[in-house]
Amino acid sequence: MSEGEFAFYTKPNPAIFDTQLDKLQNIVSIRMKYCRDMQGVKDLFTSETMDDISSRMNKLNDLYRLQESNELSYWVCRLAMVSTDDSEWLCRAETMLYLYLTQSQQPKINNLERLTNANVSLYFPPHLQHLLPDYQKDKYFVCKDFELLSPLLQVHLYQVLNRVFIIKQNSMFETHYKTAKFISEFKSKTEICSQIFNDSSLDPDFKQLLLKTQMLKFGAVQMQSMKEQVKNGLTLDGLESLIKRGALPLCAIRLIRHMQKFNKLKYQERLQLTTYLYDAGMKVEDTISLFKRSFCANGKMTEDKFKKEYEYNIQHVYGNVGAKKGAHCQQCSSIIENLPSTGFAFGCPFRSMTAHEIEDMITTNIPYNDYPKLLANVRKPLDLKYYEAACHHLFQEIFEVGTGGSNPAKYSQAAMSKIKGAE
Repeated sequence: MSEGEFAFYTKPNPAIFDTQLDKLQNIVSIRMKYCRDMQGVKDLFTSETMDDISSRMNKLNDLYRLQESNELSYWVCRLAMVSTDDSEWLCRAETMLYLYLTQSQQPKINNLERLTNANVSLYFPPHLQHLLPDYQKDKYFVCKDFELLSPLLQVHLYQVLNRVFIIKQNSMFETHYKTAKFISEFKSKTEICSQIFNDSSLDPDFKQLLLKTQMLKFGAVQMQSMKEQVKNGLTLDGLESLIKRGALPLCAIRLIRHMQKFNKLKYQERLQLTTYLYDAGMKVEDTISLFKRSFCANGKMTEDKFKKEYEYNIQHVYGNVGAKKGAHCQQCSSIIENLPSTGFAFGCPFRSMTAHEIEDMITTNIPYNDYPKLLANVRKPLDLKYYEAACHHLFQEIFEVGTGGSNPAKYSQAAMSKIKGAE
C-alpha cells in the first residue's frame, strides 16, 4: 500500500496503549460488528462483491460509525486475532472493509505489461508458449508479481504460467489487484502483532481486552474461564448431535468412525483423537467411555483388558498420571504432514483422502440443505492442495462466519460458540 493510503495498516500508533480500556472496548465491539457482517459476503472476487459489501456497510453505517477511532479499533482486532491464530478470519473481513473505504481510489499497478510478440520470450520459454491464449487477437497483460497476486490463485480467474499472471483486459482486475495486494500486505505484517502481544510489558488488562475482542468474533459471547469452557465442551451424550451440526472437524469424525467400524485404533490414531477430545473440553470419563464402547463392542475386548492396556494412556494425555504434564492437540500444519499408510485414519483427511471420499464423509455425517454449493466451495482450495483452507471453507459454509482456528480443537470450540450463540 502506498504511503498515505490508510497508512495506519502499516504499524500501530503507540497511543493505542494509552487509550482508556472502556473506550477501546466500545469502539472495538463496533468494528467487530462490521467484521462479523462482512463474513456474509460469500466471495471476494465476483462482480457483485462490491455491491454486496456496500449494501451491508450502508445499513451498518446507519447504526454505527466505523470511521471513528478507525486506527485503534483496527489494531486491537489485529492483536487479538493474531494472538489466537485467527488472523485468516480477520484478514477476510478487513479486506472487505478496506475495499469499501478505498472504492473511489484506483490502485497503481506495478509490473504490468502488454503481452506481444516482441516480449513473449522474456516471460515464457518456447516450450510453454503453445499454452498461451491468443494474445495477438485479444489484449492480454502479464504481471510478474506472483507473491503479491498469489491470493488470486484460489479463485481460478487468471491463467498462471511460469509464475507469471496472464490477465485479459477487464474492469475487474483493478479491484482484484487491490484485494490481493491488501491480503498480501496484511499477512506480511503478522510478525508486528506477534512481537507486541508477546511483549512481557503489555498491560494484563489490555491482554484481557484482546481475549474479549476475540470472543466477539462469534457475537455476544460472555467471557469464560478455562474451567467454564471445559464445562461447555464436548460430551459423550451430545457427540453425535454435534457431529451432525458440523461442530467436529473431518479429521476427528474420520477417527471416530474408523474406531466404531473396526473396534480399534493404532497408537498414532489414539493419540490424535485423545488430544483433540481433551483440548475440545471432553471430560476424561467421557473419553474413556467413548473408547471403551468401541473397543469392547461385540465382545472384541474385555473391559479388564481395555483398562490395563488403554485407559492409562488416556489418563496420561489428560495429565492425571505419570509426569502429569498432559498432551495437547497438534496444529493443523503438523497434522497435515502426518501422512497415514493405507488402512490408517490419522493425519488430515483433506490431504490423505480422495475428493470423492471427502464428499462422501461430509454428506454421510453432516446434514446440509445445499450440498452442491458446500462441496464446490470445499473443492476450490482442495484442488490447489490448500488443505487447511479447504477445512476453513467447510466451516465457513456451515456456520457462515470465521474459519475454524488453527487446530481441530479450536475448530470445535469456535463451532460450539457459534451454535450456543444461535440458541
